Amino acid sequence: INDILDVAVLESGKIQLDTRDVSLKSTIEQALNLVVIGANKKQIDLSEIRIDEDVTLFVDERRATQIFVNLLSNAVKFTPEGGAIGVRTELMNKNLISVTIWDTGIGISEDQQELVFEKFHQDRGHIYSRKEEGTGLGLHISKHLAKQMDGDISLKSTAGEGSEFTVLLPLSR
Repeated sequence: INDILDVAVLESGKIQLDTRDVSLKSTIEQALNLVVIGANKKQIDLSEIRIDEDVTLFVDERRATQIFVNLLSNAVKFTPEGGAIGVRTELMNKNLISVTIWDTGIGISEDQQELVFEKFHQDRGHIYSRKEEGTGLGLHISKHLAKQMDGDISLKSTAGEGSEFTVLLPLSR
């Protein structure tokens, strides 16, 4: 229900963002805390989810955390037991950073990659993905939120090898 309400507010253009200076490291750690139990149950290696050099973002902290929770929970959901999930950052310029959440999961076929950001879409082409639950709204919401904060999300994936979701977010002014 919350996802559907988020979509309605986002698409109406009436979302209120509380943008301020926020630590990337703290935001990632908050998101990780919400998915770590599920990852541990599947013995997924999370050791590569770390921010070695913290930067200050200029974002809505709650919404940025929501984006990373969506991406990390999807990575946990679609990474088989014993797989791995990590984070990689790259300073794009003095105003923008890219944060890539990668996994060794089932991946997304090329024909499904643009569709994953659409409302209610779930890739059901893989036997493993059919047993996973969800509304199909998380990536749609995350992309909208990133754009609202002057960023974006992109995907690079190979079926059977894993996925990389890259979030562009503004740095502190």
